Amino acid sequence: PTGHLAGVSIDEIATDGSYGWSPQGDSGILIVDLTDPSLPRRVGRVFTYGHAKHIALAGDRLLVADSRIGLISYRLIIPPLPFWQSELNGFTGVTRVCAESSTRFYAIQTGVSFPVVVDPLGRLSLGDQFGYRGSFSAAMRYQDWIYIADTTGIWRAGGSAQIADSFFVRLTSGGVFAAVLSQDKLFTAEGFSGAVIYRINDEGYPEILSRIRAETFTGGIAIGHDTLMVLDSLSGFQVYDITNPFAPKWLGGRATDTPARVAAVFRNYLYLSESQLGVSVWNWKHVAKPEMLGTLPATSTTDALLIDGDRLYVADRDSGLAIFSLAAPSNPVLIGRIPYPFSPTALHRSGRLLYVGQSSGGIAAVDVEDLSSLAVLAQVDSPDGVTGLSKFGERLWVTTQWAVHVVDVGPPLVPGDFNADDAVDVFDITAMISYCFSGGEPPFRPNTADVNADGQSNLFDIVLMIDYIFSGGSDLAAGRVE
Repeated sequence: PTGHLAGVSIDEIATDGSYGWSPQGDSGILIVDLTDPSLPRRVGRVFTYGHAKHIALAGDRLLVADSRIGLISYRLIIPPLPFWQSELNGFTGVTRVCAESSTRFYAIQTGVSFPVVVDPLGRLSLGDQFGYRGSFSAAMRYQDWIYIADTTGIWRAGGSAQIADSFFVRLTSGGVFAAVLSQDKLFTAEGFSGAVIYRINDEGYPEILSRIRAETFTGGIAIGHDTLMVLDSLSGFQVYDITNPFAPKWLGGRATDTPARVAAVFRNYLYLSESQLGVSVWNWKHVAKPEMLGTLPATSTTDALLIDGDRLYVADRDSGLAIFSLAAPSNPVLIGRIPYPFSPTALHRSGRLLYVGQSSGGIAAVDVEDLSSLAVLAQVDSPDGVTGLSKFGERLWVTTQWAVHVVDVGPPLVPGDFNADDAVDVFDITAMISYCFSGGEPPFRPNTADVNADGQSNLFDIVLMIDYIFSGGSDLAAGRVE
């Protein structure tokens, strides 16, 4: 060696030939003058928020992995002193940082490589990569986009995309533990950051409208008519009026004996799952003083609640699938059940089928038309326990703790085949008229009745079908009603 720097331990260094920058743990970043290789010397130090672990240099851009903040972007405007420009908060646990160019770096975390993009203003964002870094909680669809929520943020892909890393873009960095999409509004539970209300803009990006502060840890949400229920791990539930989503108004709430897991809303009633206590029924008409009316049987460890029409579906991993009638919402009546070892953890209703994810892995399709003889029509294996289900067209998106899977759930859709007899004829028209105007039976597959793909089943679809069958009108579209 031609030179030596004593009194310092250097495990990693980035250099431009004249200077070097080395991460030094809780001592920040050490700056070394290398202009005279025979006599390297320390010229300064930059202190970081946490432990400076790894570093990469490209051009005048210096990227540092910080154990507390995440990734920090510096610019060497006046070498060798780094000038702070931005942070990518929450992206911690990085084991290596390397540079492709001054605008694109790669960070390796838990064995997965993530592109990090630097814009002209020095702001950091994750590139087009989708790999496991957290626990997945939900898959949702808005227009032609698919949104995935997990404990690392919200990701988006086109609705027609295959399930592959390169199709996803990360839009937010906060951990999401529950999410509900209602029209263009996205409601999320984000742990210590509270509950957040987003609006999906015309480009498909979520814009924050407001944030509700967490009492301790916000882990769940439920949506009623202009009402948001926020579930807090220690403080029970809180009720907010979201008529104005920019300024949610607190209405009232109650503490619960144990942490609330999931909830569902029906009219003025709240159905709330509490750890080991089962599903409790609350009358929140007078929200300042919600009243607990009782608990439901066979609901000791409930992971999912689904209300469809006047039915409440309860996924209880210890007791099985339970279906209750909400004809008297203050006193739900058990009307159907598939007991343990059927161990459901996620639910999605589509027509007469209920898709059920299970704790042991696998997805079952249950015919819930005749509750006197609930029948499992099909079973598909999955490698992990299922945390969420959403059906888009003919594909079922399945979230597990470790991954997101896509399952083909049936033969090609026949638009207009309302009664599922593999033909489009006058019988489908009469069935649609009965459904739309006389409270008739719903279609076996809901999107078969949305033949103009506007997201609704109504008179316009009936007119198009009449024209198609009797006058050779334009082809019918595959609908978006789910």
